Amino acid sequence: MKQAFMYSLKVWITTACLGPFVTGIVLIITDPLIYRLSDLADASMVYTIIAGLFVCGPAYALTGLIVYFLLAKLKSVKRLKVSITFITTAIVLLSFAIVDYHALINSNYWPSLLPWLACYYAVTVAGIWFYKVEPYKQTVEAIEHIGT
Repeated sequence: MKQAFMYSLKVWITTACLGPFVTGIVLIITDPLIYRLSDLADASMVYTIIAGLFVCGPAYALTGLIVYFLLAKLKSVKRLKVSITFITTAIVLLSFAIVDYHALINSNYWPSLLPWLACYYAVTVAGIWFYKVEPYKQTVEAIEHIGT
């Protein structure tokens, strides 16, 4: 269980800390008339990181539980990470729903929300594939020990 939650913690902190910076860089590149390089060092960036760490706690807990159950079920690391990657789509949407649910409901906000969702999802997927996780191994001795 510790491995599942430590893995989820690494992915979650990576997403919360790198997500705003990647989003800021993408916004500067795609819309340089509104966003400037100095926006990356703005106080709102620090607020975004702090808010991401606190508000997205349920996403961390949910990811930890999902990883815990998948570690016991799946034996292949590749299959495990692919499963976590697909499930993460819903978790990223959940995080944005917690923070800004009205923007997800109203389609007028989607063009401005799309870079945020895409960047956070990309950073999360990169974290999933970057950090090492191993499925739980059940040996014959461990199974026999449990039965006695």
